[in-house]
Amino acid sequence: LGGNADAHNAPPIARFDAGGTLLLEPYTEIQAGQMLIKLRWLSGGMMDRDYKLFVHIEPIAQPAGQNAQPIAAQYDAEPRGGDYPTSLWQPGDVIDDVIPIDLSQVPPGEYSVRFGMYTSDRHVQIQDCAGSSTESLNLATLHITPDRQITVQPTVITCR
Repeated sequence: LGGNADAHNAPPIARFDAGGTLLLEPYTEIQAGQMLIKLRWLSGGMMDRDYKLFVHIEPIAQPAGQNAQPIAAQYDAEPRGGDYPTSLWQPGDVIDDVIPIDLSQVPPGEYSVRFGMYTSDRHVQIQDCAGSSTESLNLATLHITPDRQITVQPTVITCR
């Protein structure tokens, strides 16, 4: 399904309270107006339920005097599109996943790319490598120009 944990030696950037699962260094690329987020998971133990993940493209700057703008684009689904639910993950499994985000309707601007996991009744706590706990991680900053040039600046997460 993704090989053995020894096949990937990048340090983890986050640990989820769901079975001690680790998220290894993500990678993003842009193809034909779509952002592809490539994730690699390392299963730390058995999980008793199927978790979903989310990626939200959220505006960074809000015009003065306006209410918060809605999420500009999003993805919500089980890892690997549901074809390998988290309840089947075994300790030591390495799971590769690609998350497609359609950016064709996202207006020009600067956006935060936020990532997290959840169940039907709660968000899963994420502990980053610095030990901070949160419900979502900022994976990158996305810039879209008026002429539809798209750049992604990954968030630098230093783990030792």
